[in-house]
Amino acid sequence: MLSLKNIGIVLGGQRVLNGLNLEVQEGEFVVIIGANGTGKSTLFNIISGAIAPTCGKITVGGVANNFCQVARVFQDPRMGTVGNFTISENMALALRRHKRRSLIPFETRKRREFFREYLSILGMDLENRLDDPASTLSGGQRQALSLTMSIIGDYSVLLLDEITAALDPKSSEKVMALANKIVSAEGKTCLMATHNMHHALTFGEKLLVLRNGKIDKLFMKAEKRNLSPADLIETFICH
Repeated sequence: MLSLKNIGIVLGGQRVLNGLNLEVQEGEFVVIIGANGTGKSTLFNIISGAIAPTCGKITVGGVANNFCQVARVFQDPRMGTVGNFTISENMALALRRHKRRSLIPFETRKRREFFREYLSILGMDLENRLDDPASTLSGGQRQALSLTMSIIGDYSVLLLDEITAALDPKSSEKVMALANKIVSAEGKTCLMATHNMHHALTFGEKLLVLRNGKIDKLFMKAEKRNLSPADLIETFICH
């Protein structure tokens, strides 16, 4: 589904990624960890097409540079939504992204029912607040809305970029539970970058450690059961 071969990039005169190779199969949930400055966000920028690598090749579904098939949820809940747009308008934007313009109205009764159906999965009563501006939502609610927006579009790959870092602990756990539920239900191919070692051990079929611009270690789900957060932190500093 997602293939990165020999990816390298130099930013500000510094080589951030150096010959990185990664293969993610369809429907896999892969977690990526690494110390600050190891290139997690840079890697996601490359996968989403926000920046171009200095060298290497990216394919999504066998198609080179197929960035329109990639959706991304950011650390800041405000980045995935338009604050002065209603919940319904935000979802309509996500649904029509990368699609040709048409004469179909921005919102229709059928679409609003479709939005209600998806929002009801969250258990936050957002399906009954379609006409409320996104700016009136809490951080956790707004991040949950961003997650929902990322799956209603026709995307093959979902990037979760430190999605709980800006949330309080209670909202963080709820959003991660929702993310896991949504990814599993939709069968999405998903990559998640996180600094939360508990989340890294709890979620995903594979855990990758990024260090020195490459994937340094790989832990499968069964292996993760024998690891502690302290064990993972140790991988950042040990060669």
